[in-house]
Amino acid sequence: MASDVTVAFELAGLCSPLVTYGVWRVRYLVGLAPEERAGLRLARRAERTWVELAQSLGLKWEEPTAGKRDFRWMSDPRLPQGRMPAVEVPKFRARPIAGGFTARVGTLPGIGLAEVQKQAEHLRNAWRCERVTVEQDVPGVLKVRAVLTDPLTEPYVPERRTSWA
Repeated sequence: MASDVTVAFELAGLCSPLVTYGVWRVRYLVGLAPEERAGLRLARRAERTWVELAQSLGLKWEEPTAGKRDFRWMSDPRLPQGRMPAVEVPKFRARPIAGGFTARVGTLPGIGLAEVQKQAEHLRNAWRCERVTVEQDVPGVLKVRAVLTDPLTEPYVPERRTSWA
C-alpha cells in the first residue's frame, strides 16, 4: 500500500520528471495569448518541414563529386553508377512571435537573398500564412518573417471609453 506522502508526491509530479515537465509546459502554454500560441505552432511546423520544403523548392546545394558511394548498382544494373551527390540545405532556426515567427536562414553557394525571395510565395503557401518577407540580416544570414494575419488589412476599431476622466 502506498502511503499518503507517496500519493501526494505523485499527484504533485515530484516522482516523475516527465510529469513535472508536462505540467510546467501546459502552464506555460495556457499563459500565452492565442496569437502567441498560433505563432509557436507555426514556428514548430516550419522547423519540422524546412529540410523537405527547401529541397523541393530548389534551395539546396549539391556537390556531385563528394558523397556516399552507392553500391546498389551492382545488384541492379538499371541504377546509375558512381557516387550519390552530397546535398545540403541552409540552416534554419525559427523563433515564435505573436502571430507568426522570425527565422534566421543561413546562405550557401548559389543560395542567397534573391533565390529565397523568389521562393517567398511558395513558402507562404506551404506554411499557410498571410505574408512572408525575406531580408539580409548580416552577411551569410537571412531573416525570414512569416505572419499569420496582416495587421494592415484588419480594420482598426478604437475601444470605447465610458468617460474621459
